[in-house]
Parts: sequence; C-alpha cells; structure tokens
Amino acid sequence: MEVSRRNELVTRLWNMGAICCEGVSLKTGQVSPIYFNLRLLISDPQFLAEMAAEMWEKGTREFDQIPNLVCGVPYAALPLATCISLNKNLPMIMCRKDRKDYGTKQLIEGKYQRGDESIIIEDVTAYGSSVAEIAQLLRSEGLAVSKGIVILDREQGALPYLRDIHGVDVKCLLTLEDVLEALVSTNKISDSKAEEMRSFVKQHRHPDQVV
Repeated sequence: MEVSRRNELVTRLWNMGAICCEGVSLKTGQVSPIYFNLRLLISDPQFLAEMAAEMWEKGTREFDQIPNLVCGVPYAALPLATCISLNKNLPMIMCRKDRKDYGTKQLIEGKYQRGDESIIIEDVTAYGSSVAEIAQLLRSEGLAVSKGIVILDREQGALPYLRDIHGVDVKCLLTLEDVLEALVSTNKISDSKAEEMRSFVKQHRHPDQVV
C-alpha cells in the first residue's frame, strides 16, 4: 500500500473516532495507550465497503487459492464479511457465540458441507484468541480453515501464534506500526507518544511469542 493511501485510511479512522490514544481497558484487563474501535465503520457504509475491499485485495494477494466460504468473527467483523460476500459473490457462514436452545440449535448458520473451506475475517487482532476460537469451531463442524484476513494487527504476536499454533495464515491490511507512522507524519500524535505505544506492545506480547 502506498504511504499516501495508508495515511488517508488512518486519517479517516482517526476522524471518525475509531482510534483512541487514551488509556482504555482491553478484554485482557490491560490498560492500553491506544485502542481501535473499528465497529464504528458500520456508521459509514461507504468507508466500510472500501475497507472490506482493501483488506480482501491485499489479504488474498498472497494466497494461491481462495476458500469457497467467508466467515466473520462475531460480532465486529460480520459487516466486513457481509461486504466481502456481496462484492465477491462468495457464500457466507456465521458462527454463533452460544448455541440456541430452540429452533435449529445451530452453532454455524448458513449452508455448507463437510470439507468446504472458509476464510476467517476479523477487524483487529492482538493475541489472536478470537480467530483461534472460530477456527476451532469451524473445524469441529468438518470445515477446513487455513486462511484469514484482518484489517489491523496490533503486532502483539497474533499472526505468528495463529500460523504456528493453529495453522491459520492471517494477512493484515494495516499494522500498528503503519498506524503510528501515519499518525506521527500527519501530526496527530507526537514521536514520544508513538514510542509509548510501541513499548506497551513490546511488553504485552502473546505469551507464546515472547522472545
């Protein structure tokens, strides 16, 4: 991706409030100096569609074969997966977080057959646990999973963890470093603030990826 396009995407995320540079508590309990709320993309349909298209084009460029199903990690990545499904005419399946005790009681909604392959779509990865859980669920239902795409990787060890431990090769549109460089170059944060964020990431990597 060209630097100008990278800066444009990051600036648009910043302007819509999707990038927060104040202390925010994460799912892990850590207080991070930077937080990404990409759920806000649903409030800008055009930008949502652009980001879905960009992540797909960059992410699949290195894949030799495209899976025949797309699955978004619930719930934040479902709109992204829907955009990709519509744009690429690629059937979508949807995983539930909990099995219903009524109706069909399915954990996976949509039509599929054992042996089908699904690509996993996610908005942000830190440690990769959400992608790993979805991969495990899909495999338990007889689906093949070896590929994934994410908009933003926080560079806390998710991608090597998913590849080496769970056999899922995940490509990203943007890295944390991409974002920090864009924010500094467009005078949205200082160099010292960017270094604080880099230090946090270095100190809070996935336990299986600490060196």
